[in-house]
Amino acid sequence: HDLKITLEEGITKIGNYMFYNCKKMQMVQLPTTIQIIGYSAFYGCSGMQGEFNKIDKVTSLGAYAFYGCTGLTGEVIIPNEITSIGAGTFRDTKIEKLIIHDKVTSLGNTAFYGCSNLKELTIPISLNASNSNVFSGCTGIKKINITKGNGESIDYETGGIYYYLNLPW
Repeated sequence: HDLKITLEEGITKIGNYMFYNCKKMQMVQLPTTIQIIGYSAFYGCSGMQGEFNKIDKVTSLGAYAFYGCTGLTGEVIIPNEITSIGAGTFRDTKIEKLIIHDKVTSLGNTAFYGCSNLKELTIPISLNASNSNVFSGCTGIKKINITKGNGESIDYETGGIYYYLNLPW
């Protein structure tokens, strides 16, 4: 049996491991008031379905928060208050469009690993490109928009944005 969970408006925080491995969770709509999503909050919730929505007020997004939420689709716009995206945060989701704004300076290991439905990516040129497997398995990307970021592109011995994306071009 599927488990339907509704989060009431006014809730501002989803704690660490709140719905960890709740595979029967059919769908959850995040309230517009949500500000904090904890570490592994929805880890392994493979039954979750629907589009990412209403995360624009999020100021803290834990690592592995949506890891393995294979039913989540749509567009993800990283909220303005987020400057770093932790390891595995959106790993193995089915997001289709991703916008990483210019204030984001680093992405954790495997943050978007296995997002094979990702078709369009907006990414700042100044992003720290130290993890080569952040976008591994994102084989569906057809369009990349590179923004100026903070205006200072960093030189890497191992290469730049192409190395970072690690796509089979």
